[in-house]
Amino acid sequence: MATHHALCPQMPPSSTAEKDVSFIRIVNVVASVNLECSLDLMKICLSVRNSEYNPKRFSAVVMKIIEPRTTALVFASGKLVITGAKSEKESNLAARKFARIIQKIGFNVAFRDFKIHNIVEIGRASCRERV
Repeated sequence: MATHHALCPQMPPSSTAEKDVSFIRIVNVVASVNLECSLDLMKICLSVRNSEYNPKRFSAVVMKIIEPRTTALVFASGKLVITGAKSEKESNLAARKFARIIQKIGFNVAFRDFKIHNIVEIGRASCRERV
């Protein structure tokens, strides 16, 4: 009968002498960027698809894009918070896309102070099992 390592009790029995199982996958990257201009949130909401603005509930426009599949909170101060990216590169690309969308509406935006705030990963640590 196989004995399981205390840190990995859910590992099923194996017929191999040793088994090394490990993986890490990024599931969410949270970043922010400063567009360095004041924004008219109602104008953004009325001009951009896949956006919603309810000032009684929350003081930012919620915008979504499909590729990369991300969501941005757009604040009147010109700050954006981007969530949902699967990598740092995707997060930067999404931030640039959101900035470009806002620029096309007529705002004089700059792309400053892009910063990753949080990376959420899921995974399983390496566990060894002897039979």
